[in-house]
Amino acid sequence: MIDNTKQKFLTTDLDTNLLSTPFRIQTNWHVITGASCSGKTTLLDQLSDRGFLTAAESAREYFDREIARGRTVEEIRENGPALQCAIDDLQRRLEHGFRANEVIFLDRALPDSLSFYRVAGLNPNDILA
Repeated sequence: MIDNTKQKFLTTDLDTNLLSTPFRIQTNWHVITGASCSGKTTLLDQLSDRGFLTAAESAREYFDREIARGRTVEEIRENGPALQCAIDDLQRRLEHGFRANEVIFLDRALPDSLSFYRVAGLNPNDILA
């Protein structure tokens, strides 16, 4: 059963004003995104082996770090909104560390959060700004 708040955000339209806002910075970044186990990390590993700059998936790094601290996967997933916000914070810090003109391949990126926000019961428009 989905609670009313989560259902509301699952069907919330994205704000067209936010969607039409031009990017302040153009980058040479390439985002590899897709379903779990679809080969994203394998592709990124191959790109890295060929000398390209790559960035690992923030969610995987977050889970690995929390498990190393002694938390279980169930404990980490217990609070979906807090989990998503923590992953987004990690992703923002990662992306802010890159130069716009460098060619880099990312295993997911901040725009992936639009759908994860919905699933966690958060307003997807909060990530657009």
